[in-house]
Amino acid sequence: MQSKLVVALALGACASAASAQSSVTLSGIVDVWVGQTRHKVGATPLSNNTVVDSGGAQASHWSLHGTEDMGGGLKTSFVLEQGFNADNGTVTRVSNSDIGFNRGAYVGISGGFGELRLGRILTAFDALRGSTNQLYDSSGFASTGQVWGAGTTAANGLPAVAGSDYLARGNNTVYYASPFVGPVKGSLRQR
Repeated sequence: MQSKLVVALALGACASAASAQSSVTLSGIVDVWVGQTRHKVGATPLSNNTVVDSGGAQASHWSLHGTEDMGGGLKTSFVLEQGFNADNGTVTRVSNSDIGFNRGAYVGISGGFGELRLGRILTAFDALRGSTNQLYDSSGFASTGQVWGAGTTAANGLPAVAGSDYLARGNNTVYYASPFVGPVKGSLRQR
């Protein structure tokens, strides 16, 4: 009986030490705007509509991020991120997906070798989009939201552009980022 108590206490101490080195963060953005939109329908004059809409400067979303220090320089992590419309509570359509955690859902491990992630991850093409977007992640007001967002990722009721195959996020993706080698760092994504 006493040996079982010692084992239970030892396991409890290990669990306490491990939990002290891990973290889970709940975060997000709620972006709602009120204003007027103008729509030109054929040859009719412009009409103004007062609207309440979501995602003017940032896309509304919530996320869980977690890390665990495994020791020896290794860390594991996870991300679960869901987009939503703050004006009506519905799930946003992100990269041709309107199911749960459509903005990101992956697990990863990092250490001296770099970082490896597996799951629903931003594509390599999105790195280009992000560096040219003056209002990061905005489908409402950023011009890149209209340029890069055409086709399968068209937002705000815009018609899809035939032939567009750009998706900001891909399912079943393997992502590897190397550590810095001097001033150089690289990454690979396979979908």
